[in-house]
Amino acid sequence: VGGTCASFGFVGFFTVHWPSMLLLIPSERTAQYAGIFLFVNELTGFVEPLIYAGVVQATNDPRLAFLTMLPWAILGTILIMWVDFEKGKRTAEGRGPAMPTETCTM
Repeated sequence: VGGTCASFGFVGFFTVHWPSMLLLIPSERTAQYAGIFLFVNELTGFVEPLIYAGVVQATNDPRLAFLTMLPWAILGTILIMWVDFEKGKRTAEGRGPAMPTETCTM
């Protein structure tokens, strides 16, 4: 039962990261940010499998190794809950405070 519940949590977490990022980037720069996003994912994607393999080698317990994925998912969920998507969307569309509002010409 616990594994089934955890699987829904993992699926939910891993399906929102790319659509969430799309809300936060300017539409004309999607390709650039997609490249950066994929690069960072690939660059850091080996960390958890190494931890998993190390725990399995040390304890011979794949269930314990599976639990090492839980803190990453919880941390990601907490971080994504703190993101102000409405403000990010306004900023990406050029309506937010992070974009220049006017240029002064004399």
